[in-house]
Amino acid sequence: MKRIYLAGPYTHDDEAIRNSRAEALSAKAAELMLEGHVVFSPITHGHALLPWLPFSCRTWEFWGAQDKVHLEACDQLRVLCLPGWEHSRGVKDEIKWARESGKTIIFHQP
Repeated sequence: MKRIYLAGPYTHDDEAIRNSRAEALSAKAAELMLEGHVVFSPITHGHALLPWLPFSCRTWEFWGAQDKVHLEACDQLRVLCLPGWEHSRGVKDEIKWARESGKTIIFHQP
């Protein structure tokens, strides 16, 4: 059983795209869980919390500090390569952190 951190893009001006990305990442997280893995999906987690957080918390600085702790506890990073993933600041940082700590990185096509 692997402890997996599931990354993917989230931020976008269009709320429908943000919702679609959160849904796709949640579905992938569920799929990985059904395969027997322990999964943390920061988008699934964060998307659900947004209504209870002030707007000032909608920055990568806020979420990056949260997410890095979770990534450190995982065995591997998986990236769901939704459109725009290669331009996502968060995904870029998560890949960098995983590489720095020698974690396995696996890329999934949607």
